[in-house]
Amino acid sequence: MHIIIDGYNVLKQALHSGEISDMQRRAFINSLGKYGAKKNHRITIVFDGGPDAWPTQEKDHGITVIYAGIKQSADDLIKRAMKERQHNILVVTSDNEIKTAAARQDIVTMNAQDFYALLKQEMRPIHEPKKNHGMVKTSQEENPLLDSLMRQDFSAIYKPDEIRSDERHSKSNKLSKKERAYQQKIKKL
Repeated sequence: MHIIIDGYNVLKQALHSGEISDMQRRAFINSLGKYGAKKNHRITIVFDGGPDAWPTQEKDHGITVIYAGIKQSADDLIKRAMKERQHNILVVTSDNEIKTAAARQDIVTMNAQDFYALLKQEMRPIHEPKKNHGMVKTSQEENPLLDSLMRQDFSAIYKPDEIRSDERHSKSNKLSKKERAYQQKIKKL
């Protein structure tokens, strides 16, 4: 699968920041490179701006990194890439204009924050211990219900698309073409 990523859109959404440092951008590219190699995906990330007035392209950590330059925007380049490569691509963005353009071409999109959460989960080291969620039992009193709640694992990621899909199944037991395409792309991630 070819994943096209709206670089600054994903980073700003995921990091909840208006300004992205060079170090944050480099770390993200590094993570994407590892993810792409692990999953055997072709990844293109597009950023606004860059070192030149016109678009520049480079390979970094095995992924294609494109800087739009000052004459164009990352959005313009992503839309052009969608027109050129409509087969087996996933566009990662929260930008409504890009999502609309993708929908017109039957291209599957994924929300920036959902992709970033999936990337973090996928790149977590296997030996990393589970995080303490801050719950500490302060009583020695036996309470089976409380003990059971304390042992539960709350690390599951909330996936609204799965919930919508479950609701859809209960209504008609058949997904729309768009929902089936989305589910197929997600399974490949």
